[in-house]
Amino acid sequence: MTDRIEMLNRALLRIGADPLVSEADPGAPVHLQVYISMLEHFASKPWSFFKQTLRLVRLDAAPAALWRYAYQLPRERVGPPRAIYQSADTRQPTTGYDLIGDQLLTDAEQIWATLMLVKPPDHWPGDFREAFTVALMAELALSVREDRALHDRLYAKAFGSPQQNGMGGLFGQALDNDSQAIPSTIVGGGASPLIDARFGYGGDPLLDARW
Repeated sequence: MTDRIEMLNRALLRIGADPLVSEADPGAPVHLQVYISMLEHFASKPWSFFKQTLRLVRLDAAPAALWRYAYQLPRERVGPPRAIYQSADTRQPTTGYDLIGDQLLTDAEQIWATLMLVKPPDHWPGDFREAFTVALMAELALSVREDRALHDRLYAKAFGSPQQNGMGGLFGQALDNDSQAIPSTIVGGGASPLIDARFGYGGDPLLDARW
């Protein structure tokens, strides 16, 4: 099973640095903080393989607020919930809730939430893993080797040019690949019989020629 030490060692070896034996190594805490920070940055995007919808556990104690119920949010989540539902039917999200720390307050007797839950590296697609490794190499080039030029080259490879605002490079490619696997929310792929008829698309050739 690939763990974070193995991921760190892949990055360390590729920049010519010594690998770690375990998380108890003298330099491990600093490297792990770099790893955690970079993973939080990557996980801030809606990757399909991190997204999960689950039923929340309702707490016994009533909240000290205007709401009737409190639900526990998983502590391993990244960021706030992407959507909240009052049933297992995820086509109709609700806005009747408040977020207070790790709790969701609402009047609903049942709650489902779509959350970003980070999974171990074994579950990451290859393009995501490579983008993350190169980004990790860039940060370690500074913290381990103090090599600004190497950092800049690796950062550009991971995230693209400054004009791309961190959305280019291997990171952007992985994000594009992942978004293509998500079904479109536009019914019929954007085709509308009513609009087509109004503007003559696919109908009378004479009407089509006008547009």
